[in-house]
Amino acid sequence: MTQETVLHSPSPEILDIPLARKVIGLDDESLLEIFVDFVSNHAGMGATLEQAYQEQNFAKLRELAHYLKGSSSSICAPQLETSCRALEHQAKSWQALDGTDLSPTPQLVEEVNNALAQVIKLITKLQV
Repeated sequence: MTQETVLHSPSPEILDIPLARKVIGLDDESLLEIFVDFVSNHAGMGATLEQAYQEQNFAKLRELAHYLKGSSSSICAPQLETSCRALEHQAKSWQALDGTDLSPTPQLVEEVNNALAQVIKLITKLQV
């Protein structure tokens, strides 16, 4: 007989496990597998975002933010999703019609990286 996996999130703004259970509709053991896959697939994303920002490649930055927004939404990571949405929007409309520079700020890139790091850290703790 195996012990049932029960997941608890002390920070639902980082990872909303009750909502994930409801939306995804899987048991906690299966959810944990999805969360671990998220970590595997996104572990290097912070550096990739930073590189795209440093290169001022806003098309790539927008694409990465869009991808990460969708991924974070699918695992119910609201803080990361919100940060990615803002970054995607800024990267999409980085120059106003009047020529005003509206390019993404380094603070927003850092906010996304910090939110991603928090999700990864929390999921890593769940594996213990």
